[in-house]
Amino acid sequence: MNTYKIILCICLPLAGIPAARSQDVTDVKQLIENERYNSAEAILEKSIVNAEPEPEVNYLLVKTYLEQDKTAEAANYVNKYLQSASGDNDNPLNRIAYARYLINAGNVPAADAIFDQVIADKKNQKNPPLLLAMAEVVIDENEGDARDALIWLDKAEKKDKKNPDLDIARGLAYRKLNDATNAYLAYQNALKKDPEM
Repeated sequence: MNTYKIILCICLPLAGIPAARSQDVTDVKQLIENERYNSAEAILEKSIVNAEPEPEVNYLLVKTYLEQDKTAEAANYVNKYLQSASGDNDNPLNRIAYARYLINAGNVPAADAIFDQVIADKKNQKNPPLLLAMAEVVIDENEGDARDALIWLDKAEKKDKKNPDLDIARGLAYRKLNDATNAYLAYQNALKKDPEM
């Protein structure tokens, strides 16, 4: 999963989704990118001690647990904070975090149903960072379908044509599909959009 870490920095913070503590979230993303999961976990867990966790914290903490193969901790966290995340009214990022857990646990059909619910909402189809988060999950998780990621990235690109992060995610999706040519082309498109990446 190490090859997919760049997506984490790309897709968060998500537009229209409130962030917990901006500096903490920025620090956590950097720690995760550097594979310092224990430190990231400590910051995230500290942020939920006295308050209900923000969707971005849920997303990052589930990812952090699963990156460390702490499936029991992920299950406990999901049961405590995200069990209701399969509902239509919950924050879409919470639902995506829950879907990540489900895919990791082997329940791909339930995760797919959540993704279908999220994408059925027209406003979510117009939210590139949210679509990118969904793509990251299916690219990052072994049982995720990178073909779905490509569909969601196409939708995101309709709203955000100049975003090189979408091309990086597209390259990772093609890489997962063992399509080196299209992966290379996607990475080249990202570099054209932002040569300093």
